[in-house]
Amino acid sequence: MAQHLEQKSTQETPRFDYAEFICNPCNRSISISIEGALLLADDKSVQCPLCNVPIKAMPYDQARLRQVNESVGNSDGAKTSFLMMWFIVSLLVALFINTQLSVIMTGVGLFFSYVFNKKTPVIDKPINLDRETSRAVSPGA
Repeated sequence: MAQHLEQKSTQETPRFDYAEFICNPCNRSISISIEGALLLADDKSVQCPLCNVPIKAMPYDQARLRQVNESVGNSDGAKTSFLMMWFIVSLLVALFINTQLSVIMTGVGLFFSYVFNKKTPVIDKPINLDRETSRAVSPGA
């Protein structure tokens, strides 16, 4: 039963769909969760779901992953609040001032919504993940 629950929770984790990942040790395309992509961007390793080898991204790929993660993270909060306020003001203008002005404001708000909801940048080249090498230093060195 524990195995069933573990498999279910692994399937429910959202995939990171903004890049394709290739595990170099097993030379196959793999799926990485959003949490895994955050770990890779922070110079940490994840385990390949196919060959169970700890793998890491190279510094250039880490920088690209950080850019995408920042873009995804910044897209929600302030923009959504602004648009909500815009449409509330548009409704108040329709009720108390002028319906035609409210229609214009609503059109402008829809344009803002379209501009704000541009696609998040996608990494076009596959990210090759290499086997993690331990950085342990021997005590006698």
